[in-house]
Amino acid sequence: MKRMKPPQKPLFLLLGTSLLTGITPLWLHADENTTAAPVTMPEVQVQGQQEKQGGTYNSKVISNPKAASPILDTPQSTSVVPAQVIQDQNMTTLRDVLHNVSGISVAAGEGGNQGDSITIRGFNARTDIFLDGMRNFGSYFRDTFNFEQVEVLKGPAATSFGRGSTGGVVNQVSKVPQIDPVTAGSLSAGSDATIRATMDVNRAVPSLGDNAHARINMVSHKSEVAGRQFVENRRFGFAPSISWGLGTAKRTTLSFFKLSANDVPDYGLPFLFNKVAPVNRTNFYGFKNANHLDTDVNIATLKHENSVSDKTTVTQQLRVASYERSFMIGDARVPGTVTPGTAIETINVDRNQIAGESTETSMNYDINVKTNFDTGSVNHTLTVGAEAIKETSNPTRYRWTGVPQTSLLNPADVPFTGTGSVNTITDASAVTGGVYVMDTLKLSERWEVTGQARYDYLESMSQQTTPSAAKLTRYDNMLSTRGGIVFKPSKEGSIYATYATSFNPSIEQLSLSAANVNAEPEKNRVYEIGTKWELLDGDLTLSGAVFQTEKENARTPDVTDPTVNVLEGKHKAQGVEVEVAGNLTKSWQVFAGYAYSDSEITESNTAAEVGQRLANAPLNTGSLWTTYQINSKWQVGGGVKAVSDRVATLTRDTQTGLLKTVDGYNVYDAMAKYQYAKDISVQLNFYNIDDKFYIDGVHGSHLIPGAGRSATLTTNFNF
Repeated sequence: MKRMKPPQKPLFLLLGTSLLTGITPLWLHADENTTAAPVTMPEVQVQGQQEKQGGTYNSKVISNPKAASPILDTPQSTSVVPAQVIQDQNMTTLRDVLHNVSGISVAAGEGGNQGDSITIRGFNARTDIFLDGMRNFGSYFRDTFNFEQVEVLKGPAATSFGRGSTGGVVNQVSKVPQIDPVTAGSLSAGSDATIRATMDVNRAVPSLGDNAHARINMVSHKSEVAGRQFVENRRFGFAPSISWGLGTAKRTTLSFFKLSANDVPDYGLPFLFNKVAPVNRTNFYGFKNANHLDTDVNIATLKHENSVSDKTTVTQQLRVASYERSFMIGDARVPGTVTPGTAIETINVDRNQIAGESTETSMNYDINVKTNFDTGSVNHTLTVGAEAIKETSNPTRYRWTGVPQTSLLNPADVPFTGTGSVNTITDASAVTGGVYVMDTLKLSERWEVTGQARYDYLESMSQQTTPSAAKLTRYDNMLSTRGGIVFKPSKEGSIYATYATSFNPSIEQLSLSAANVNAEPEKNRVYEIGTKWELLDGDLTLSGAVFQTEKENARTPDVTDPTVNVLEGKHKAQGVEVEVAGNLTKSWQVFAGYAYSDSEITESNTAAEVGQRLANAPLNTGSLWTTYQINSKWQVGGGVKAVSDRVATLTRDTQTGLLKTVDGYNVYDAMAKYQYAKDISVQLNFYNIDDKFYIDGVHGSHLIPGAGRSATLTTNFNF
């Protein structure tokens, strides 16, 4: 297959922008003949009144416009990684940021899906990644250049986000125009040919109208990967946005996001029996001049908020998105004929080539009305809304013959000589319609009760034209619920209990097959008890939770026909989490968390799976990052990321009969920052200080090593 550069799509940008601009007047002028009464702006949800970028490790609100309460009063385990933590650690990708959140572990790319893949509380969450509250399902690696913060809501969250979210969801919060001017950015250079530049500019634009502000964020990034030969990451992104009416009752934001990447991808090292092959960590089993992962992401969004009174706000959001991929990736496979007695220097591996191209698209519209009112002595915060989504995917995948084997110990760097042909051509689509209602009842100063419900209807289709024609369709509907109670022993603390449900339909990853087309959605539920506290005059937050998540009808092979899945399995994960974030003293900040999660397959038609842990679900995950301001000029910091051993796949090794497992690890990082001038700082970051060899991303057939020892020197400016 000939390498395809991600195509540029000016037509998409023009059409998307024209579509959104055409709708704008309907929202902006729907009541242009009516004189609006003065209103008191909502305290939390007013765009444009956020604090200046960075500065704190302690976030007390989430961005979801459906949320009725601040984090302290929300009956759900919630972790927020703020911009300042991301900047201090100099994290450049979403998966790096998520290492700060306990209960999350990283998975490796699969045959048809590359990009970010994670597990939350033991359950796969690849399709549970959102951007500003809307589904962001494209297969690409997400950069941090446009992040305001990253939010992780643990446990089923279908009442807010729709399908999925067994273990939780990740919501990326974008930078948007604000009232105060911003001129910020960074220049980085480091080991492994790392060069990175970012820019963030925000200004009032009176020529576009009263209270109009514009913002643009940009990034250019190039780097290799420490300890990995030939692997390279190259990406460019920009995110312009314009807002009208900041600080007023009517606020409209038009934004566009683009991120293009041209990578030499990494499918890492193979298993040798049930462990990672004992080979040099730098070994690369692909073809450096042929393997590639090119992605091009374009997302246009129009958001309008109308505070019709000091108690009621109507929020509408429309998004048009396109995600394009072209990929060819080498995946080393040890032949099944190799036995434990085979000398390792004699073993040759197959260089399996995974190749294809696809375009995923999404059109998403959401409207909700949030209002506050009293019934007797009970205060209500009520949200009602509806969402409509259409998603498509059209992957073409290739197969290869004549690909030469190579040595397991010393893979050869040779030109690619395989012959390719089309393997499958598929077109898939899913249409979702959802309606939801959420009510938080404040019974007194100490007691609150929350009830939420959402009904979703899904129509899904998958049509294959190659190698043979086949068309599959499915219709699903599901009611998701959430209930919670909050007790506040003081203004600074809360104790809560919650119950929630969610569902996973067969079309969740836009992939229907003969194996799952007749299967109803999987059903999930969580029981959680937790507590949250704001200590030291609100400078430090402390939270903890005990949870049990159950998948009550997991897919498992039919005992009479193993090629078909039936809903006769049960999965369970239970554990405890604690998190602390904020200032211990005026000079000392901390962001830390720990999770113990014991997962188990309690029922399965595959007898060998019963009693086993879920794949990529470590018992222990934790992280600590802390900084100390020595004086007005110097700040130092450091931390550790820790993950215990994991099962990579529930399929046992054919030679040993053992489960394929990956050892745990502790990785240490450090930082020193010098404030050169009021608005300029110089920052030195060290990663994996002791050059630990560890596996970061796991898959049933390949393992991605974490980066080795590296360093970056960054100049940050913020005027």
